[in-house]
Amino acid sequence: MTSLVNDVLMPPIRLVMGRFDFSNLFLNLTSRHLATVAAAKAAEAATLNYGTFLNNIINFVIVSFAVFLLVRQVNKLRSPAPAPR
Repeated sequence: MTSLVNDVLMPPIRLVMGRFDFSNLFLNLTSRHLATVAAAKAAEAATLNYGTFLNNIINFVIVSFAVFLLVRQVNKLRSPAPAPR
């Protein structure tokens, strides 16, 4: 499911948002200037990577919605239980 979200659903969303990538959003907790999350990790700086968190929340919402739709369709296909006598 993660591949579905990352490879199929997120590219059109990024295109609509102007190719904006959440994964590079972070809050630097040190006094050094660091341009990217990768640079911060290489420098072992303390950061709050809220962009990664937002990506995970978006992935969760999309996957849970897909599972909801799947369960709803399976329930529609099942025959109703006979009425008790």
